[in-house]
Amino acid sequence: MRNWAAPMIGSALGLSLAAVAAVAVLPERPYLDIVPLVQRMTGVRSAAAPVAPPTGRTAAAMPVPAPPVPPALAAVPRSMPAPRPAPPPRPPSAAPDPPAGIEGLLRPRPAGWSNGTGFFVTSRGTLLTAEHVVRGCRGVRVMSGHMRPENARVLATDAQNDVAVLEVPGLVSPAWLPVAPPSRRASRLLVLGFPAGSLPDTPNETWARLSNDAFEARVPIDADPARLVWFRSRDVTFGYSGGPVVDMASGRVVAMSRAVFDPRRAAEVYGVSTDGLAIGPGAAPMLALLSQSAVREGVVPAGMGVEATLELTRRATVRVVCTR
Repeated sequence: MRNWAAPMIGSALGLSLAAVAAVAVLPERPYLDIVPLVQRMTGVRSAAAPVAPPTGRTAAAMPVPAPPVPPALAAVPRSMPAPRPAPPPRPPSAAPDPPAGIEGLLRPRPAGWSNGTGFFVTSRGTLLTAEHVVRGCRGVRVMSGHMRPENARVLATDAQNDVAVLEVPGLVSPAWLPVAPPSRRASRLLVLGFPAGSLPDTPNETWARLSNDAFEARVPIDADPARLVWFRSRDVTFGYSGGPVVDMASGRVVAMSRAVFDPRRAAEVYGVSTDGLAIGPGAAPMLALLSQSAVREGVVPAGMGVEATLELTRRATVRVVCTR
């Protein structure tokens, strides 16, 4: 009896030890659900998946009985009026076609984001940029060497004049710029922007000159510098969209960069040399949109001098990044 009992006792003892070991090493919860953790890290909340109806033999064999109809409702007709069809969705309003021969200064990136420029106009984190910089964005961030990257929200847009008002809630602006039409002494214009070759947090700078008076009266364009500013600068290129154009004589922003001309086409249309010619909305549409948004500009002293104006403009200018 010892010969066959010993293996049985050994097997039972081995199974008992295995069960104890399994109990010792298995955690209390068999798995860890990391989906909530990933959602908190990425900031994305996935909608709950709809529960699929039961399938298979069990579902077919156990139909859910219909609830009994009360006698008082038995005579009520079961036909319901047809639902009213929902109106078709309205297509988004498209921006107006630009003047002939010009190309916008914002070039979309294939990775799903694009880069433009903006500038603060109040001490409370309110800034202006071009409307086409933030058009269709899922998220907008602003950054510079004088502030850390922050999320911004769009307060108002004017697609007709290509102007947008943004706000960074709770931010104290590093500096802010006033907006006004060009002065009579306007000669040199300072233009700032973030083209492809600029540093991540430092805008490029270039000089320009006001060119509204280059067009004859017979040319069908808006040459009023309060509404539309034409300026010449060979260095203004993609990435300058929404950047400030500052009249150095008054220290005021007179326009923002919007587009450059294609010299092969525009010279034939307008009859003037378009080499280095750029265009942007003037002070009137910018001030109108700020007023519509109940935004009051910050107060900046007049006649600060060239060096003070340069420093103020550099601190107030930011990169605007759009995620699509």
